[in-house]
Amino acid sequence: MNLAWLVVVALFAFLRLVIPILIVLAPLLALPTAVLMRLAVAAARDRSPSWSMATAELGRLAGRKLLLGAAQLIALALGVVNVLLAGSIGGILGILSALIASYAVIATWMYGVALWPIVCDPDREAPLREQLRMALTVVMLRPLQIGVLALIAALALIVCVQLIAPAVFLPGIVLVVIAGYVVPFVDRLRPVDVG
Repeated sequence: MNLAWLVVVALFAFLRLVIPILIVLAPLLALPTAVLMRLAVAAARDRSPSWSMATAELGRLAGRKLLLGAAQLIALALGVVNVLLAGSIGGILGILSALIASYAVIATWMYGVALWPIVCDPDREAPLREQLRMALTVVMLRPLQIGVLALIAALALIVCVQLIAPAVFLPGIVLVVIAGYVVPFVDRLRPVDVG
């Protein structure tokens, strides 16, 4: 599955270079990434990940995942652009602007790390508002742990962009680690109804 995800991302990256306007389709990458996260959630719940899980996840809450992917990408892009523009402002105002934008990027990334395992967990299927609230609760109660997971995910992303070989297996490992922390923590906060 990691290899399939890598092929989709590489194809998107190539097409984006050829036709730059395709950057607006970047939220579509949320769907294959959600499939990987669903398999990671299954592993975190001691279930065997399967192709049927993967194919079912593509259609489950697809609109929600696209919306969340688009919102996360827009927030991250705006934050990064503001950090870059803050240097041209200069002075104390530029420093404050860069700090606030950096905080927004970090907070968005951390929130995404907590949110995606909840959204991709069929045992946690609930209204969007409830899932957003649960992710915020996770970030507020465990900011250091989620911050470390967000740092690991960011470093893995940088490595995967630079090197092809780790991109084959690293995304899956990182998602299993994230799901392995978030899913049991959310289960302790709000146990899943088995019946």
